[in-house]
Amino acid sequence: MPFSQPRQGFRNYYERSGSGTPVVLVHGNPGDHMEFSRVVPLLGDDVDVVTPDLHGYGKSDKHLEDVGNAYSLTGQVDALIALIDDLGISNAVLCGYDVGSFSVQTIAMKRPDLAHSLVIAPPTLGVGKRILEEKAVNAFLHAIMYKTHLVEDLIDGKPDAVRAALRENLVSWSPPPARPRSTYSSTTSPRITRNQVHS
Repeated sequence: MPFSQPRQGFRNYYERSGSGTPVVLVHGNPGDHMEFSRVVPLLGDDVDVVTPDLHGYGKSDKHLEDVGNAYSLTGQVDALIALIDDLGISNAVLCGYDVGSFSVQTIAMKRPDLAHSLVIAPPTLGVGKRILEEKAVNAFLHAIMYKTHLVEDLIDGKPDAVRAALRENLVSWSPPPARPRSTYSSTTSPRITRNQVHS
């Protein structure tokens, strides 16, 4: 199996096929390189496609102790940059969605020489610098859950933990207070506000 050189004790699994224009496809959460299994053949014969698994996903290493920042945006991006460098790739088409979108946008900012262009889906609500700052990433539901014991409680199906996770997400990402219901037209819908989030 092809793995990157270890970085902070983690190796990234990846698959590579074809030759020509380099294309790097970075998956979202939850997911792995297999999300692109039906996309890769559609890209044609003149592309060099790399589909890595991020730390903790798919076939990549999944350590529980002494992880440093390996699971953070910075750790994931640094590992992807190292993999791209190790493979001798530059001037690539970087593609991603969800956490993959964060990753490829950050790669392009840190190492413009690696990015010819970006194909991205918005990673979170909003646009521009705000959604690329690590503070915003850490406020995103997936980032909160997977850095805490809350994910274990959710997997166990504990109703109080599920409510706590939903409450945190709704409070962190709620819009400004909603207008009175009578002001909505048939083309708008009410939004949940901080005051409407209940235990």
